[in-house]
Amino acid sequence: MNKKVLIMMFLALLLRILFMFLDFSFDVNNHISWSQDVSFRSFVDFYELPSRESYGTIIPNYPPIAIYLFVPWYPLQQLIFNIFWNMNLNFQLFPSNLVTFVEWRGFLAGLFKIPSIFADLGIAWMVYVLAQQIVPKKKRLHLCAMGSVLFNPVFLYNSALMGQIDSIPIMFALISMYLLKYIKSPVISGVCMMIGVLIKPTAIIFLPAYIYIFLKEYNYRIFIRSLFVSVIVFISSFIPFANGKNVLLYPFVTYYQKILITQSLQSVTNGALNFWSIYYPMRSTLAEAQFLPGVSYNSFALILSVGILVFVLRKLVISKKYSWLSVYYLTTFILVMFLPKMHERYFILPLPFLILIAVKDIKYQKIFYIYSALATINIYILWTVPNIRLIHQILAWPPLQILFSCIFLVLLILSSKSQIRSSNRN
Repeated sequence: MNKKVLIMMFLALLLRILFMFLDFSFDVNNHISWSQDVSFRSFVDFYELPSRESYGTIIPNYPPIAIYLFVPWYPLQQLIFNIFWNMNLNFQLFPSNLVTFVEWRGFLAGLFKIPSIFADLGIAWMVYVLAQQIVPKKKRLHLCAMGSVLFNPVFLYNSALMGQIDSIPIMFALISMYLLKYIKSPVISGVCMMIGVLIKPTAIIFLPAYIYIFLKEYNYRIFIRSLFVSVIVFISSFIPFANGKNVLLYPFVTYYQKILITQSLQSVTNGALNFWSIYYPMRSTLAEAQFLPGVSYNSFALILSVGILVFVLRKLVISKKYSWLSVYYLTTFILVMFLPKMHERYFILPLPFLILIAVKDIKYQKIFYIYSALATINIYILWTVPNIRLIHQILAWPPLQILFSCIFLVLLILSSKSQIRSSNRN
């Protein structure tokens, strides 16, 4: 591995270690609670019983592989605490503050950030590898692309500070695309995409682009074979939770009823400065409220999202020499901008693809910088750490937030027009 790559990875990891115990978002409490649930009563009836501790979500609502990622950290903290406690009792010179530190809730929350922190590094590595495929001779740009992930405040906030796990499905989405497009391994690619879906439902946003590109690259027979293997992985992931239930039916019912439809708060927008935030009162409107007679905001937003997505994709892929990067970037950006109930941190989803487009086409570097700045601001508005009162008061001004939403929309329009023109020229 390139020496510069190793140095950048080490510095990025060190930076995240420095941040991981500073604070954590409210959702990490749920991750801790679910780890405790498994520790005290195993996986039996996990999705049917209330959690030992409730933090806004009474019944667990994350997919199985996410739960497997959470499981080790609570027992590990207990083990470390017991070791340190015994050492404190038996060795006079042992620093007692270490026992207090390990017992602290913030230390436990920090442990739960470890998978996301390493997923950041995984995303950076995949962006580096994909950049080598896209612009093979521009080695400096390969490192710049990797650094745009490693030292991007959006990724730092999401994983090392907040403790959210959005980086993990993004990593698997990138791996699946690399396997599909460059390694020509569609079945394993499909499994990786399914793993992302089994970590967090936000990975479903990648599916329209993934399925479209899959069917462009391979025939239906290969697609069905890949889907069959992926479904087996999906069902298998639920087996420890099934406990005598119908193992073929239980995974699908549970994923839909207990996981998919219980995600997020119930407003039209849950903090994302997207299209729905342009009209400020919309932020407190329930997604199930009536928009038109017989049509909820939720239904209208879904129809609008699909309509815009189909329109843009049809324009984008007129040429047979379409760019998979364009499909991924515009699909994820459109869905985050127009789908209902989007969180502020979901603007991280298009970011790796925007980085790679900026590597390929230098004029997108300005869009990348503006997009990253806006995505960071959006996170800070909702999760004000560190709490700098003056900055927060300025950013909380409604007209300014409406301006940010409009800028996001302009970036999407400009990107769509540019990518469509570029695709048609090819």
